[in-house]
Order: sequence, then structure tokens, then C-alpha cells
Amino acid sequence: DSVIPTKASASSCANDYEGYSFRAANAIDGDTATAWSEGAYSNGIGEELYFNFGETKRIDSIKIINGFAKEDPRFGDLYYLNGRVKSVELIFDDGRETIFDIKDGKKRFQKFKLSRKYYTTSVTLRIKDIYEGSKWKDTCISEVAFAGDNLNAAGSSDLDDKWKLVGGSNISDDIRTADGKPGIIINIDGNRAEICIERPSSDRDGVREMKLTVDVNRIDKSIKLFGDDFTYSIKKDILELRHGYRTLLFERM
Repeated sequence: DSVIPTKASASSCANDYEGYSFRAANAIDGDTATAWSEGAYSNGIGEELYFNFGETKRIDSIKIINGFAKEDPRFGDLYYLNGRVKSVELIFDDGRETIFDIKDGKKRFQKFKLSRKYYTTSVTLRIKDIYEGSKWKDTCISEVAFAGDNLNAAGSSDLDDKWKLVGGSNISDDIRTADGKPGIIINIDGNRAEICIERPSSDRDGVREMKLTVDVNRIDKSIKLFGDDFTYSIKKDILELRHGYRTLLFERM
């Protein structure tokens, strides 16, 4: 399924020029005759596009139309006149991934399957390397599109399953086992979910176990976790625990 951002912004945008605008929203407007162009004084390496989805989505792949994929009767081929992206880093709520092999000369979508599923409310695209333009140093991207799952449907109340931790944000220092692996398991028995959590401890055994039981049918009920108030909701096969900047995401096994 297509996962469409609700908003796009950027670390910089080039100034309008000869009837063209280069705002970040051009990268998600569905029009290949428009483009975002960074506006840094350098060649664009390190500049970023930010995509916000408004709520948690699952992202499996990304498609990019590189450069400014348009012929202009006054200037010529804007694709080669401007810079293009050679590699980018994608930053999600629960991790990051680098795409190295964005081919030059292709004025259509290039699709990149991610190494795993990312559960995220936003994506940052950071330029890591570029192909230089023959006239202008600005680096452009015509379109960016995401695919995965919008996770809009409500979850089933019949949850006789086990769940596994699949992602989250700002949890790496809080919830890890002694060997550095995620230490959360959810066992579902009817409509009761027991969440068993291990995290590093000052004790000699290295971990401390905490358990929490919630009613999975009570959507968005406030619960306690590590002394903090969390809310939780279920969308399709995803259970989400939320507290301020901290988010835990679980997938039905």
C-alpha cells in the first residue's frame, strides 16, 4: 500500500527562479515536472528532507525520482544541469538505513526495498553523496514515495497470540537485556496481555524484570510502565505503547 506523508519540509530550499519554486512539498506532490532543490551554499551533501505521517506507519520500501526530471525549452535538460543524489541515509523513529545505489540517468522512479520493516511517524532523508550538475550546484529530487501499511484498521479483540518488539523510539537506553537485545515479550491470554520486560540493572545478574498486565480491549487506556503513564492502542497487528517521546511497537507473531 502507498503510505502518503501529510507534510514535507527541508533543511533548506533554493530560491524561486524563472518561474520555478523548489519547496519541499514538491517532492510529494505527484508531479514529476516539479522538484525540491536544496538551498545550501555547498553541493547539498548533508541537506535533509523531512516527511511526517501524522501517526505511526509501517514503511517497507521507498521510491525516488532523482534529480529535476524535466526538459525546459529555455535551459535544456534540467536533470543534468542540476545535481542529483547518489546515496541517501534514511532515518526512522526506530533506526536508520543507507541507500547507496541510486543510479544516474534514470528519470523515473527507482524502488528500494528496505532491509526490514520500520514503524515510524516520520522519515528523514539525508543526502550522503551526489552527482554534480553541469551548470548549477543545487541538488534536486523530483519525487519521493513510500510503501508499507497505513495501520488504520482497529485491532481484533480475539488476541490469543504472542507479540514481539519490532520498533520504537528513544528506548535504547531504557529497555535492553544484558546482551543488548530487546527484552520485551507480550503473552496474550484471552483479553489480558502480560508484558514481561527486562532492562539493565546494577545488580550482579545484569537485568531486572518487570511485568505489566493490561486489558487489550481497553483502547487508549492509561497504564503504568516504569512508573510513567503510558497509553496503548491496537491497529491491525500492531500494539503501540506511548509516553511522550518514548514509543514501543509490537507485532503479532
